[in-house]
Amino acid sequence: MSKKDRLKAQSLRQAKELKEEEQREKEEKARAAGKVSKGARKMMRQKESDPAAINVLKVLLLIPYLYSGFFYGNVLLLAIAFDRIEPLPPRWVFYFTLAGVAVLTAGVVLEFLKKHLISFAAVITGTVFYMKAAKFLIDRIQDRLEKVYVTIDIRDMDKRYMLRHYPILAMPVISLLIVIIWAVLKIRAKRKAQHLRDTAPVASIIDD
Repeated sequence: MSKKDRLKAQSLRQAKELKEEEQREKEEKARAAGKVSKGARKMMRQKESDPAAINVLKVLLLIPYLYSGFFYGNVLLLAIAFDRIEPLPPRWVFYFTLAGVAVLTAGVVLEFLKKHLISFAAVITGTVFYMKAAKFLIDRIQDRLEKVYVTIDIRDMDKRYMLRHYPILAMPVISLLIVIIWAVLKIRAKRKAQHLRDTAPVASIIDD
């Protein structure tokens, strides 16, 4: 193959890749403006599916959410609502726990909708609310265990509460990893598109 043929082949290949990248960008902008057809949206979802690493992290994100946030968070809410905790904590503990569970739930849903940045912000906010309430209860239990004689069966109550509620702290870490991977991939995609534009052979050189 001659040098001219190789340049033409390279030009065609790069032009095709550049066209696909530009088309993808146009579809993203059109989707944001709400002007994409159902078929186009389906095609974009296939093209923009998250990589395996992010999908794995999404599954890992569900573990602390379901265990601490959803299950034990709701257990705590019911216990406070039906006066099953003695002494009953301040009312703000109930509302902080409720807000934490609700915002964490929103964060998980947003993550599966590929709204990574908004999801990260929601997870951080929900964790702060949730842990504020959980830490208050754990500190109060520890203080009581130090001052009052307790039986063996409740001597480690503070540790049990930690095991129930502290796993929620894994959620911001996992969410941050997702954002980092997503950002790196997005930067790489933009650099690749720019490289294709910069290295595309000039038409006059090929036609010589």
